[in-house]
Amino acid sequence: MRHVVERTLVRDGYRVTVVENADTAIEVLRKEPTRFSAVRSDLMLQGTSARNLIDHMVTHHPDLPIIAMSGYADGSPGSRQDLPSAISFIQKPFTPDELRTIMRQATHHRRGLTSPPTDPDSAPGS
Repeated sequence: MRHVVERTLVRDGYRVTVVENADTAIEVLRKEPTRFSAVRSDLMLQGTSARNLIDHMVTHHPDLPIIAMSGYADGSPGSRQDLPSAISFIQKPFTPDELRTIMRQATHHRRGLTSPPTDPDSAPGS
């Protein structure tokens, strides 16, 4: 799934940085806080939990959109339950078009615009 997501986003003009875990993501965000226009993370991660990553981002990068994804059913560990309302969520499995839509909505919302662009070529890089 990670490679499909990466290929889809790269084809759509996003610059993608893939990291192996939440600790690495937090470190990259600390070193380069303005480099990203959104962060996408699975809710089930090895090591530090995705919730810790989300809490870090909400505290230290409150304007950076977060797109969480999970294949787990609501109510189970790794589901969207208890996520802050500002977190975008996409349920696995999803189509490339669904991913494009949520990325456009999240990055567009960050810029303070009222409606997302409909043209995939207008999506900003991350």
